[in-house]
Amino acid sequence: MKAPDVQAMPECQIGVNSTSNNYCALICNTQAAEDQCDTKGGASCHHVSGVQGVCTYESAYGTNNLANDLANPGNDLSMTADSPTNTLILFNPSQPATNFDIINAINNNPNATWSAEASPRFDGWTLGRASNIANGAFRRNNGNDDDDDTIVLDYITPDLDIPTDFDPRLDPNMSRCNATIAHIRDQTDCGGCWAFSATESFNDRRCLATNDTTLISVQDTGACCSGGSCMHSNGCVGGFPGAAWDWFVHTGVVTGGDQSDINKTDTCEPFSLLVCTRNISHVTPLHPMCPKGEYKMPACVSVCPNTGYSTLYAKDKKFAKSSFKIKRYPLTTVHEELMTHGSVSTLITVFQDFLHYKGGVYKHLSGWEIGSHAIVVVGWGVENGEKYWLCKNSWGNTWGLNGFMKIGYSQVGIENSFVAGYV
Repeated sequence: MKAPDVQAMPECQIGVNSTSNNYCALICNTQAAEDQCDTKGGASCHHVSGVQGVCTYESAYGTNNLANDLANPGNDLSMTADSPTNTLILFNPSQPATNFDIINAINNNPNATWSAEASPRFDGWTLGRASNIANGAFRRNNGNDDDDDTIVLDYITPDLDIPTDFDPRLDPNMSRCNATIAHIRDQTDCGGCWAFSATESFNDRRCLATNDTTLISVQDTGACCSGGSCMHSNGCVGGFPGAAWDWFVHTGVVTGGDQSDINKTDTCEPFSLLVCTRNISHVTPLHPMCPKGEYKMPACVSVCPNTGYSTLYAKDKKFAKSSFKIKRYPLTTVHEELMTHGSVSTLITVFQDFLHYKGGVYKHLSGWEIGSHAIVVVGWGVENGEKYWLCKNSWGNTWGLNGFMKIGYSQVGIENSFVAGYV
């Protein structure tokens, strides 16, 4: 039995393949605001990989065999649960990101609402490297929307007609901005999803407000929104989409497109980290091998890197008028925001199976939690009776539905962190 204050979850049949040891353990999240283990009894969350750990009592009770096995990087840790869809490797970061057991379990599950594939996006990637780009967003105040003085939208417009489906790419009033709304970016091997999510949402809203389809610089956001004014967001390490929206208000962001826009003359600061590969057979001059570690966000600048661009950096700044959070309920608030003002940023919890999303309405079925990821919500709909949020990712157009995905209502915390602003 767990102690009353223990929040970690029990899992059994954790095995270490290089030893004969098998264990039951409490699985904890190393990024939780409070220790989830029995701290009064001397336990602590022992890091395994990503955000996953196990509770151990090594400091209170001497040597702990599980802790020793975890500390050995050569050990392959696995967990077998009762359900076939929950059979998985316990976060060995060196294992391939593509897990065919997960893919087959989902595609052979008659109750699954989505299909899985070996995504080209993660060809040659390890799970540890994939978890890097799936874990670049932090929740403000641990996800508590009522815990600070940020403006919160929770209005209800009486008699508002909310359609069953809304896709701005097909909407006659919004499709004029498809150059931004339908545009998919690629964060490559950089955990800067927080900057992508916020900048893309700002880009969509700005276009709808001004009819300007110019792309806005993710790199300016990721490099310059840092320090105390941005809640210590830190480039490719991770950050807060809500802090980026605040930064759009008080500092502004310059123009800038994708890697293909480097050295052009139509924007100030494109994203300069090239889309890299981890499969040597796919290397080209524009797609080099990924670095051994992770990319680092380029330094903050005050001069446009695209030297042929005629507008000075300081004069190129685009501003938001406000930033705010949007209450989870009533959902009609975010529905109205989406179909009136444009897309919003949000965070989701990423599990291993999400890496393999191909199509359909995603609901978590298999695999460990590997991160907290920022995405953009653009609309909603219903597919085969399943309500979903229509979203776009920043993993390029070879992933998912050409870069988009459908995530089921109330899945993976998607409604907990809506942020946006007016332009």
